[in-house]
Amino acid sequence: MESNMNSENNIEKIDRKNEIFIEELMDKDSFMLDWYADPAVPKQHPRYYDGRIEVSIRNAFNSSYGNINVGKDEYKVTDEVVSNLYNYIEINIDKLIKIALNQSTGMYVGESDSLRIKFKSIYISISRINVASEEAKNEIYKTEEEIKNLICSNKLTNNNVNNIEVSQMDEQKNLVPNSLNGFISFDEDGYAFANRKLPSKLENDYNNFINNYYSNDNNKVINNIINKISVLPYNAETTIAELIDYKPDVAFVSPLTQGIIKNAVLKKCEDKGIKIEENRDEIGGLAYFVKFRKVENA
Repeated sequence: MESNMNSENNIEKIDRKNEIFIEELMDKDSFMLDWYADPAVPKQHPRYYDGRIEVSIRNAFNSSYGNINVGKDEYKVTDEVVSNLYNYIEINIDKLIKIALNQSTGMYVGESDSLRIKFKSIYISISRINVASEEAKNEIYKTEEEIKNLICSNKLTNNNVNNIEVSQMDEQKNLVPNSLNGFISFDEDGYAFANRKLPSKLENDYNNFINNYYSNDNNKVINNIINKISVLPYNAETTIAELIDYKPDVAFVSPLTQGIIKNAVLKKCEDKGIKIEENRDEIGGLAYFVKFRKVENA
């Protein structure tokens, strides 16, 4: 009996929540913005927050409220934030409508990686996943960054996140193709990774970027491994995992990226005249765990 009463109460709460949302939506003066970006990894993963965007902002019946979560940080929804955002939408409404109309409606339907705006009687939903041209992707990315700057002004939390040097970050960002703007993050060790789920049409772009990134002469990850190999004694058997003290539960590296990094390491060793012999009996596992040794040149 008690269980039935709880179920009825929950249903009433849901119904009331839906009623409030409909009232807000129908109010000609209401303003709403919802923005959600789905991280590419599960919540327990250490890089989960790199791609996290959960924003729900409301201004209805002379009241501003909602939540703003970007990365690990939470920001306060204030009247000033909402006012600045409202003015931005008002000034750029024609551009936003044009972006929305230029989307391919059959390409993607869903909440993930979407920015939805209700402004007066206009309802707009845009996503980089729904556009094909680089110009359109860049336009949406620019809009997202402008909105992010407006809403991330009143931080409620202060999380210490390790960042690599600005100059190094700028150099890395220059390697990211326009199609992947906003999809790629870098950690303090120099690893590049997708910070949210990639649409299937961007997978080739991502694979090409990862190949080019780790093949770069100045790549921090590759140079760190090469430096460790260069001081190894001859004929000492090891793996990349041992050299860098790889802990997948702390900072996971995908099998694809492991393979690319291993190949880049072998090529750079060859270019530097460092001879490497792999244990052919154990070839076939994850690249970071393939045993090898440095041998003297004949």
